[in-house]
Amino acid sequence: MRLFNYYFGVLLMLLVYGCNDKPEETSLVINPGELTFATEGGSLTMTVESNADWTIVASPDWVTLSAVSGVYTQKVVASADFNEGTAERSGVLTIRSNDGQQLRTINVLQQAQGLSTGMLYVEDTSTRCFGGLQYEKATVLVESNVQWTITGPEWLYIYYNSRYTPLSEGATLEGTQEIVLLTAGINKEDEDLEGVVRFTSKRTREVTEIPVVQLGCLNVRVDETLTLADGFAVTFKTGCFVDGLMYKLADRRLTESERTLTPENESTWGVYQLSADGDVIGWDGAVPGTEYELVTYGVNIAGQRRSLYGSSVVLTTPYAAGHPYALIESIYYDNNSYSWLFPIKRYNNAAGYYVYFTENPAQFGYCKALLAWFFKKDIEKGECALFTADDTFQITTGYHIMIEAWATNENGELSPLVHSVNTQDYYEAPARASGVNTLKVVGCKKSEKPSIKKIQTPKQ
Repeated sequence: MRLFNYYFGVLLMLLVYGCNDKPEETSLVINPGELTFATEGGSLTMTVESNADWTIVASPDWVTLSAVSGVYTQKVVASADFNEGTAERSGVLTIRSNDGQQLRTINVLQQAQGLSTGMLYVEDTSTRCFGGLQYEKATVLVESNVQWTITGPEWLYIYYNSRYTPLSEGATLEGTQEIVLLTAGINKEDEDLEGVVRFTSKRTREVTEIPVVQLGCLNVRVDETLTLADGFAVTFKTGCFVDGLMYKLADRRLTESERTLTPENESTWGVYQLSADGDVIGWDGAVPGTEYELVTYGVNIAGQRRSLYGSSVVLTTPYAAGHPYALIESIYYDNNSYSWLFPIKRYNNAAGYYVYFTENPAQFGYCKALLAWFFKKDIEKGECALFTADDTFQITTGYHIMIEAWATNENGELSPLVHSVNTQDYYEAPARASGVNTLKVVGCKKSEKPSIKKIQTPKQ
């Protein structure tokens, strides 16, 4: 009887412990938690620790693996070739237990050619100024071989991947990009909106900042300038209600009281009404080697309102001596070929010269600096095809033309000296022949160019 009780007790304990025994939970751990290859590639080892069978179900196509499945704990060697790209490449490696209970991922990175720590370079960190309207835009070139983020104020969008994203939400990009920033709305307030756009390398956490401003409703700022030895041209960014300028130009630095527009002195300021398309404003007759100061206030002529404060810029004309120069010595017209012939004399080591001309009589009255402003834009865009070092050039047309010759030095840099000639000053209008292939203004499209007007340099 005692023996029966003993065996019965053992059997009972086995039943109790058997009922409480649960299956072991599947574990899956990957070490290290990230694989980073150098630019030249190589091999890295990771350890898969598990108590079950497992399979690598996904990995970057530029990575090869010594094994794609295993049982329990096992080492796996991952290999990558040289990264020939200019941007860091990245991917995800995914491992799953065969019973489906566990899934793990790790990031896989490979540095690009260049700095081993990753490169992030913003080409121009100067302030980006936006006009007061919606969708005013500016571009920023970012050169990088890693992933990076961009953040900024809520009144700016970034346009990428065919969509507009508020900068306050941020965006992640990779490699070299030219990004477009746009204003989210119209600034109808008197004060400017100000902020900072930040570019952050995801590898080094290096931060580069660009100040940004959207102009208040009546404010103005000088946008672009072109300075020659004897004149200059200026464009403006304007607030949403600005339809004119009040300006003062002097051949010296002005005092604070002279820069301030008041009801008492406003009669001494010039007034300029802006067109809807934006304007390029030019001055001729400047003195070489002189520092000028231009002060402008934005005005709403219709509502007789003006900005609370002015904007000032200093324009310095270079000395004329010593710079390359292309001089149009004389003009001939060949009635047989319907062509203008221009002998050119080059001075001060001029390597060659660009030629820009227009047949539009409405542009014959433009000052030299205005035409040169468009001239330079076309040169920068590669749309000015007429570049030569010849001693004579020919233009076939049956019309009078306004022509400019702009010399460069041996490095291709433009001289501050431009020679401008109107053929009407030399000849009566030639007869227009039928069938002449008339050349138009090089790169001049009405839709791309703002209206331009001439303003004489005021006497001080």
